Amino acid sequence: MYSSCPPPKCGTTWMQTIVSLLFSGDPEVETELSVKMPWVDIRIREMSEVAERLEAMQHRRSMKSHTPMDGLPFDDQAQYICVFRHPLDAHFSYRKHVHNISMTWFDTWFPEDDAEGITIRRFLDGGAEGFDGDAMPLANILQHYKAVSALAERPNVSLFHYADMTTDLAGTFTRTCQICWAFPTPKQTWSNLFRPQRSTT
Repeated sequence: MYSSCPPPKCGTTWMQTIVSLLFSGDPEVETELSVKMPWVDIRIREMSEVAERLEAMQHRRSMKSHTPMDGLPFDDQAQYICVFRHPLDAHFSYRKHVHNISMTWFDTWFPEDDAEGITIRRFLDGGAEGFDGDAMPLANILQHYKAVSALAERPNVSLFHYADMTTDLAGTFTRTCQICWAFPTPKQTWSNLFRPQRSTT
């Protein structure tokens, strides 16, 4: 089982896509991340629905979580991959992301007209848990990092950085391949697998 558990907008979907490509060995695969790698702690789906998706999997199980590592069950037989990004980059990517979502409750935390700097103040001053968690403040990102750093020496916990993924995509594929024990056949060359992969966040 593979679990991706970074903070939001740090490269989660990108890493999920890499894992999906490695599992399939097919650069044309339909990743269907929401089905093949369910987001287990999303609050707009019933937990029973997510559990059913996991139970029905016929392939290697994988899932996504934005819960810090100290809030997840730890299993020595699972692999935990955590991707981190410069907090300011993650913050501004998150702001762009929520402005593209038609859910009005985000307007409180990320107003379009923010002359008073409400959004950046929430980012800098917000707490690691509770109400401000949905605004993804700096303290929340640091809590993620502290939680995974405490387990970083475990052989089944791996940390990646968004900047490294951007500058060395082939190296990211190679390392992820070794972590997940997903080795392409000789015909499935690295260039074919990682050529389509470029982050858009």
